[in-house]
This record gives sequence, C-alpha cells and structure tokens, in this order.
Amino acid sequence: MKTINAGMFVVMAGLCAAANAVEFSKAGYWEAAGSPRRVEALTTGWEFSLDEFKTAKRVTLPHCIDEGELGLEASGCVNRQQAAWYRRRFAWKKGGARQFLHFEAIMGKSRVTLNGSKVAEHFGGYLPIHVEVTGILKEGENLLEVWCDNSDDPNYPPGKPQTALDFTYFGGIYRDAYLIETGEAYVADTDRGGVRITSNLGKDGKWTVRADVALGGDVDGAKVELFYDGKPVTSPFHPESPALWTPETPNLHWLRVDVRKGGRLTDSVCVRFGIRDFTLDHGGLTLNGKPYPKKLIGANRHQDYAFIGNALPNSLHWRDVKKFRDCGMTVFRCAHYPQDPAFMDACDEMGMFVIVATPGWQFWNKKNPEFEKRVYDDIEKMVRRDRSRPSLLMWEPILNETYFPGYFTTNAVAAVKRNALPPNDYCGCDLQSAGSGVCEVNYCHHGAGANVSFRREWGDFVDDWSAQNSPSRIPWEWGEWPMVVQANHYMWMLDELLADPPHHFGACLWHGTDHARGYHPDNFYGGIMTYARQKKYSWYAFKAKLTDKPFVYVAHELAFCSPETVTVFSNCSYKATLIGEPFKPGETKYEYRKAHGKASAYRRQRRRNVREIENFTATLQDGTKVVKVPAKRCVKIALALDTEGLAPVADGGDLVAVTATLSDGEGNPKRYETETIRFSVEGEADIVGTNPQVTRWGEAVVLVRPRASANPKPIKVRAATIRQGRYAPSAGTLEFTPGAPGVSVTSDAAGSDAAIRAVGRQQQAFEL
Repeated sequence: MKTINAGMFVVMAGLCAAANAVEFSKAGYWEAAGSPRRVEALTTGWEFSLDEFKTAKRVTLPHCIDEGELGLEASGCVNRQQAAWYRRRFAWKKGGARQFLHFEAIMGKSRVTLNGSKVAEHFGGYLPIHVEVTGILKEGENLLEVWCDNSDDPNYPPGKPQTALDFTYFGGIYRDAYLIETGEAYVADTDRGGVRITSNLGKDGKWTVRADVALGGDVDGAKVELFYDGKPVTSPFHPESPALWTPETPNLHWLRVDVRKGGRLTDSVCVRFGIRDFTLDHGGLTLNGKPYPKKLIGANRHQDYAFIGNALPNSLHWRDVKKFRDCGMTVFRCAHYPQDPAFMDACDEMGMFVIVATPGWQFWNKKNPEFEKRVYDDIEKMVRRDRSRPSLLMWEPILNETYFPGYFTTNAVAAVKRNALPPNDYCGCDLQSAGSGVCEVNYCHHGAGANVSFRREWGDFVDDWSAQNSPSRIPWEWGEWPMVVQANHYMWMLDELLADPPHHFGACLWHGTDHARGYHPDNFYGGIMTYARQKKYSWYAFKAKLTDKPFVYVAHELAFCSPETVTVFSNCSYKATLIGEPFKPGETKYEYRKAHGKASAYRRQRRRNVREIENFTATLQDGTKVVKVPAKRCVKIALALDTEGLAPVADGGDLVAVTATLSDGEGNPKRYETETIRFSVEGEADIVGTNPQVTRWGEAVVLVRPRASANPKPIKVRAATIRQGRYAPSAGTLEFTPGAPGVSVTSDAAGSDAAIRAVGRQQQAFEL
C-alpha cells in the first residue's frame, strides 16, 4: 500500500465516462473512459437457501432473506433471524492482472468462499467487504459462496438484540456486489484509503482542492496522474471561479485518477466531488464564506422499505432522496448506521447534507473488548468511505443513546480525525454523553448547550414506551383528521425550531418514513410517508413550510365524513372558494354535510354543474388555480408508476412501485372506499409484494422487478378488484418499457363510465 500526493507527478489528459441523467458509483468509484479497470455487477445468477441447499431458489441482488414473506407491516420480529446461504456459478476469462470481490454490505456475520477457499470473514452489516482474489479466481468455471447470519450477536455493533431494537436486522446480501479487475498497480479501495478529496476557501478568496491517492498492488515505479473536469492538474490545485456545491446549487465536478507503471496505464477511476467549504460555530452554518440563510431541516432515515426489508436497489434510494428534497428538506441523519452508497450519491447530486453515523444503538458490551475494537474499525471504514462527499456534514462516531465510558468518545473522535481533513471532520454527539466536550457539535434541544448544536431527533411524542400512542404516529389509512393532527403537530414544533438561536443550526425529524421495528408489534407510523413511500398530508405541510415556489395543498377530501375544518397548507397568498362561497384561510370552518343537505344548495346543483359548485378552488396571485374535487362514484382503478423521473432498468435487480388507486370517472381518488385488488403482470417482470391486497386509504401498492434483458420489451401491469360485477370498479392497466421514460395508463372504465352516467340520469328522472 502506498499513499501519494499526486502533485509530485507529471499529468496527462484524460476524461471520465459520460454519465446518463442518473448513474451510481460502483464499488466506491465511477467509470473512467478507456480504463483498464473492469467492474461487473454480480446481480443475477444467485442460488439462495435457508437449509444449506437441501432446497434452493433463484434470486437476484440486492436480496432480503424474507422477500416474499414481508408485507406492509414488518415489525415485531416477524422477519427471520438465522443463517442463510448463497452461491453463484460463473465462467470467467482473465482480463486484468488483479481481481477483487466487493460487497457493499451483507447483514450480520458473513463468510465469503471462492472455489473452496475462504477469502473473507466479516462482522457487521453496514460496511463494505473488499477482498483480493487474484490466484483464487480461475479461468473457466468458478463457484462463489456466501454464508451470512443476521441472528443476534453482542460481539459486534450494533449488538443489541432485535427484540429490544427500534429497527430490524433484515438478513441477506442486501446491497450490490461486484467483481473488479485492475492492472498490477491500482487505486486502492476506500477501506485502504482510496482517494481523499478536500476543498477549502482561503482568506484571499481562492479555492484549493487537495487530492490524496492510496495505491495498492505492485507500486514500485507507479505514478499517479490527475484530471480535474478533464484538464490535467497537480495536487493541490486552485480552480478558478468554480461552480460551488450548495443545497440549492449542488454542482459536481470530476476528478479522474490514472495510475501508470512503466508508461502503461494500469488503472483509472473517477471520483465525483463538490467544491464547498463550511464552518459550524456560534453563528450557525457558514457555507462557502457566507452565512447560510436557513436552518438545516431534514429527517432521520432508516434504510428499509415495504416487502423487501433492507434490500433496496439504487433507484429506490435515489427516489427517497428526491421525495425529501422536493418537500424542502436539506439534511439527513443516517439512523443508525452508514447507508447505501447510492443513497449518498443521490444526496451529493440533489443537495442534501448528511450526518453519517457509526452502527450502534443503546448497547455497549463491556464484557468483550472485541466489541469496542470493532466499533473503532467501523468508524474508520465509514469515514474513509464517505469523507470526500460534498453532502458530508458531520460524523456521529459515538453509539446512539448509549452509556459508554468517557474515554470512548475521545477515541472515537480521534479515529475520525486520523482519516478526515477539515472541513470534513466535524463530529457530533449528545450533550449528555460521556466525553461530549471533544465533539464540535452537541445534540440538544433548542440550543441548550454552549457549543454549536443540532437537534438529532424531534417531533415524536409518546404517552409511554409500551403503548406508544402519539399525535405524531399516524398510519396512512387512518385518514383525513388523524393525518391533519400529525401535520399540525409537526408544524407547531417546526415553528419553535426555526425560532431557535443561530448556533442551533438545524434539526432532523424522527422519522422520515414509517419503518419496521423489532421491539414493537407496530411499524413506526410517524413518517411523513408510508412504509411504501406514499405521501401523507404532513409531506405537503413540510413542502408548504420549507419551499419558496408558490404552493397550495388542500388537506381535505370534501367527503361527507370529512372534518368540519378544511385545512389548507400554503406558502403564498391566494383567494379561494368552497362550494361556490368565499373561503377565508385560517378562519373558515365548513360543515359539508349540513350545507349539502340544504334544499337551496340542492336546487343550485340541479341547475348548475355539480362539480363547479362543490370544488375547492384556490387562485394564486399569478392566476394559477389549484382545484380540489370531491370524488364521486368509484368507477375504476387508476394506476401510477412511482419513478420520480428515474425510469426502471432491466438489470434483474431494479424495482419500481406501482400504485393502484380507487377513483371516480375523472381519476379523483375515492379514499373512503375499500376493495381487494389483485395485480398481474405481462412481460419479463415479476411482482414483489402482498398480492392480492386490501386497499388502505383507497390505495394498494406493489413493487415490480423487470427481469434482466439486453433488449427490454414492454411490461404491462394490470390491477383488478377481486369482487366482480357489472358495476365493480374497472381494472386499470399500466405499460412501460425499462430504460424508457414513457408510461401508458389505460382503464377498462370507459364503457362503464357511460353506463353509470346513464343510470344516474334515469334515477334523477325517476326522482323528479
């Protein structure tokens, strides 16, 4: 291993590979055009077993050992905790001089065997396993085997039994895996140093970017060459008027790293980075030399998802970040472990700061010193993995809510400082934690500490830790008024946070989405989105509070059983009418049932368009109209593909959510309606999720996984009610092609719409 400041070498021209609209790093780096490095994703071709291959089935990565068994509720230790076996047979032809296996994470204890030789053993479920297999990998047929066990074990972090855990140890090879080939000298993996990039703003207004590169393999005579956005540079270098990284303008740059030996290119990688500098002090956050004008408001994030546990493909991590950024949030706190590199890639790309936490929660093993050693090892690995990211705000190297000895904090912070350079070396921990004074940032409420401070968790109130009733914990299916209660509760607390002193520079909501927990039978319901990422009213409340583009959302269904108070979330002034009458925001309470029952109102409806009378219409200052329409008779199932602008791909491991909403003839959701819906698929794809499924709040959701294909064909998803009959809601059909942006949605409802209108006219005539 050799670490080189690349400034000592002559540089030559080079370019990073052209990127599509959304791409992700692979095994710690990005592809460089013309590189001798080959990176193969090990997504397909796996056999999986829970009984040492007495029985087995084919699976794709990422994979959860509970896939096919998990539903929309995965709490209370319903998941398996046991050993699992994976194997993959594959042919290989030698390309480079050296070969490596890279697993982004495997849950729990794991052992990797190649052609009968044990090549890696790992303790911990949240950080990479990277191992050289040169000489063990052979030309022709190979057998790769992985054993893993997510059972409770106090000897490595987090260590706490799942029965007492506020999250879940979902088992499996649940992140991506890769086979890598390089030349005889290569850029080391992040565990062994990799590439460290820092940027700093000098007092003279000039920017300095420093790049340190660690090499591996046969390094004698090896030379490093650097290219900044395609132009040769030496380290450190001084970019002129660079496009800077901020949450509002997350500009990114490329650093290509070439390794040459004897004049021959032996390795080349790209690192995507942002140029930004910041300080955290009593003035709050100063970013790129200027006080940041807003508090950082965001959410904590666990990594699990309905039906699949922790096994999210890169696209679902990206869509998560997109959803939170769209509602105005600017910071995540990783709860309570380092998360998928794709999640971090998305935060870099979309301008989300991140607090990266070491694996741990309410547990310290004082009996086995190996536990403490493994904590320090985790800290160093997570810092080396993410230290060059522009999204990196600070580290949480201590164990969350844990009683540990005071010296531990000192040692944990020292592990950060050994591996990160300013400004990427800020550390935070609870004010009341032993040894907290060595951290630059204290976690506390409303800036109570003397230091710069941050609120790591806010928003969640419970009556007691057994019942856990709370104004914040509201399941989506409870409907209108409970969701309004949750949203109002969060907005009341957010107002207090925004009024805190400047040195209390931000806060993260507990928790961003509903998630599964080991120690309680219910999912955590305090998310602003469901376990399957459906948006609750509170998501729209945050958008109205934290974004500037004019926005109005009516948190009311205009149904007979809707609340008397009509709640509207907005960030701008507007004029509105409700059932044709003026609506005064903040003052109007409207009792829909009484007004609807008045004879005069009924006659007006007979003479005029019913929807014109019953609409809630908000007119913004620029003339834009936001209209909320009460749903009429449930006629059809409306399908939607939840892409967030990122089309699914046919690599065998990708997933995309499909929602089926009970709707009237014009597509308005019929929330107060319940049906059992069965999904089916035509084409090269599979459905993952509870199927058939009873609707919640008028909606059902499953995941669709396109199968691996070099030439993907259209995939058709269909949703129909189990209950049949002439006037049962008509089935919906959605068609998409992996890799293509377009989605076609149709319904069988056209004929029944006309029939229902005819029936309505007949009934109306009869009543006359």
